[in-house]
Amino acid sequence: MNVAGNVATEIMLFLRTAGLGVVMGVAYDGLRIFRKGISHRKEWVDREDLVFWICAGLLFFEFLIYYYQGKLRFFEIVAVCFGAWLYQRTASPLIVRVGGRGFAAFTGLCGKCRLQVCKLIKWLKNGCKRVKLQLCRRWAAATKDHRGEQTKNGKSKRQSEKRRRKKA
Repeated sequence: MNVAGNVATEIMLFLRTAGLGVVMGVAYDGLRIFRKGISHRKEWVDREDLVFWICAGLLFFEFLIYYYQGKLRFFEIVAVCFGAWLYQRTASPLIVRVGGRGFAAFTGLCGKCRLQVCKLIKWLKNGCKRVKLQLCRRWAAATKDHRGEQTKNGKSKRQSEKRRRKKA
């Protein structure tokens, strides 16, 4: 039995599990950045946390099955916590700050694009109304020419003749 080989294998597994903790920390920071950029009510924050922790638990369970054949060892839990703690103390503040600014810029750009699209839609609606009005005016003018000339009271000669016949 090679003890040095077993120790090296266990150290590599510890580092991989710590890396999983870092990945979980990065994922949670992504959720924090999202929350910073788009405000939520508390119940939605709770639901997001629940979904995150369910996914994190399933990821950890899959990791255990793949590397440890499903055996739970104490040092694995310590390694995940150590990786998440190490990430939180070192890179997390920078990532949240830069990611928050980037997400704020993205949402600001989306807001500007939304305003431009709304202006375009409004312009198109007004244009359609103008075209419709012009078509109605032209149609009215075209039908007026076919019905005959207007009389003094604004009615066509045919309408005036029909009224005279009814009165007589």
